[in-house]
Amino acid sequence: MLDALIPASAVLKQRLEAGDDPVTAFIASSEAALAGAESTKQMQAKEGRSSYIAPDLLASIPDPGAMAAATWYRATALAVKTKVHGSHS
Repeated sequence: MLDALIPASAVLKQRLEAGDDPVTAFIASSEAALAGAESTKQMQAKEGRSSYIAPDLLASIPDPGAMAAATWYRATALAVKTKVHGSHS
């Protein structure tokens, strides 16, 4: 999960400090969360349920926990955008 949330947090902080409005910063950080989760395809699981499965079986599959965290984070960002701006894209 942290593989998604740490990059999201960093981008959110950077974008807010750069003066972006909070919704735009949240959307950008949700994209970083997805990218962070996708980056786990190249990692070997050391913790969680995936750590019990042979690494060759998980090759090119992102960590499920990271993908779940990125997905709910992205969904929340889009819901906030819809609520504030009335747009869902």
